[in-house]
Amino acid sequence: MPRPMVINETAINSLIEQYEKALKTIPGYIEKSPFAKFRTLEMKREMVMPAHERQRRIDVLRSPYLPTLVETAFWATMIPEEGRYHTFSLVFEDPSTRANAFLFDKPLPFSEKEIAKMAASLQSTDAGIIVWPEEKELCIRGFTTEPTSFFSDIPFEAGKIVSIRARQPGMLVVKARLPFDSFIAYMTSGSLVFPDLSNSPFRIAAEKVLGEPCPPIEDFAADVSRSERHLQCMNIITMIARAMKSHGHGGTMLIVPDNFPSSTPGLDLSDYSAKAGYTHIGQIVAEPPSKISPENALRSNAQRTAKENALRSLAQLTAVDGAAIITQSFTLYGFGAKIRPVDSNRRPNSYRERIPFLPDNPAEDCHITKAGGTRHQSAMQFVFDHPDAVAIVASQDGRLSVIFSDNGTVQMIRHADYFL
Repeated sequence: MPRPMVINETAINSLIEQYEKALKTIPGYIEKSPFAKFRTLEMKREMVMPAHERQRRIDVLRSPYLPTLVETAFWATMIPEEGRYHTFSLVFEDPSTRANAFLFDKPLPFSEKEIAKMAASLQSTDAGIIVWPEEKELCIRGFTTEPTSFFSDIPFEAGKIVSIRARQPGMLVVKARLPFDSFIAYMTSGSLVFPDLSNSPFRIAAEKVLGEPCPPIEDFAADVSRSERHLQCMNIITMIARAMKSHGHGGTMLIVPDNFPSSTPGLDLSDYSAKAGYTHIGQIVAEPPSKISPENALRSNAQRTAKENALRSLAQLTAVDGAAIITQSFTLYGFGAKIRPVDSNRRPNSYRERIPFLPDNPAEDCHITKAGGTRHQSAMQFVFDHPDAVAIVASQDGRLSVIFSDNGTVQMIRHADYFL
C-alpha cells in the first residue's frame, strides 16, 4: 500500500477562500440577472443559496474529506486495469440530488482499487463516480448517467461541490463548483497547483470574441449585463470545444467578429461555403430561455436539447478537412476552409505557448514548427493575419488548444481540454 501524501494545507485554504468569496456573489447576481424574469420566485429561492447551506459547503471542504478524495484518486490513477491506465471522474455530491443517477443498493468502499475497477467501464461515457459519506465514512454510492460538466444555464446547482478528474497517471484536475465557473486546481507530483483563472482558455476566447474583458467573479453582481454576455459566450464556446473533442477526428473552429467579410483574402471557402451565411444555429443559441416553471418544463428541456444538438452539429463540421468558420453571433460562413497567408511574405515565425496549470503560469517563446502539424500552424497564420479572431484546434487524441493574437504576438494555450 503506497504511503499517503500530505496535501499542502495552504493550498486547501486557498481553494476554500476563493470558493467562499464566490459564493457571496450569488444573491446580487440572481436578482439583477437579465434572465431573472424567466424564473419563478421558487426557482430564485432555490438558486439563492441560504447562509446555512453556504456554511455547510465550506465545512465539507474544511473536513478531512477533500484530502482523502484527492489522495485516493491520485493513487487510483497509478493502478492499471487489464494492462491499461484509465481516466475517470469522481463527483463529490449528495446522491439524493441526482435524479438520474445509478445508485448501488449497498455503497462500495472508497478505495483506489474500487475506483480503478469502475474506471474502465465509465471512461468513454464521461460519467462520474459519485462519492459521499455514509456514517462519516466516504463510500462509492453509484455513478452519474450524464457528463460531469459544471456548466449550466442555472448558476447554482444543489449538491454539487467538488469534481476530480484523472487525466493520466499522477495527473488530476480538481474543480470546486462556483456560482458561475469552476475553481480549478491541478495535482502533479503530489502537489496542488492553482492557476490564475483569468487565463482560462475559454474565458480568454470569450473575451476575444466579445472584444471586452470579463469582469472578475467578485464583480459579477456589479456588472451583470457584461457578466451575462461573457458567461453565455463562454458556455457556448465550451460546449463547441467539448463536442470537437468528442468526435475524435480533430479539427479547427475559427470564430470571427460579426462584421468579418465572408470572402476575405487568405481563406478559401469555395467548396463548402454557406449562401449568405447560415444563421439558424445562431438563432437557436440566442433564443432566451423559457420561464422555468412546471408548465414550461417541456419547452425548457426542448430548448436546451435544441441548443445542444445545434452546437454539436456545428462542431461536427470541423471533422471535415479544413476549418469551420463562424461569427461571434454563431452565423456559419462555411466549413472545410483552406487557410493561406494574406501576404506570403508575412508569416509568424514564432508564438508564445502558455500552459495555465504550471506554477506561475510561465509562457515560453517557441518556433512555429513546435506548435504541431498543419492544423495548428494554419490556425496561427489565420490569427496572425486577423488578430480579432480566435481559433479552437482539436487533435485526434482529444487535446484542445486555443490560439489567438495578443498585441501582435500569436499565443497558444495548450491543454484547454483540462478545463472542460
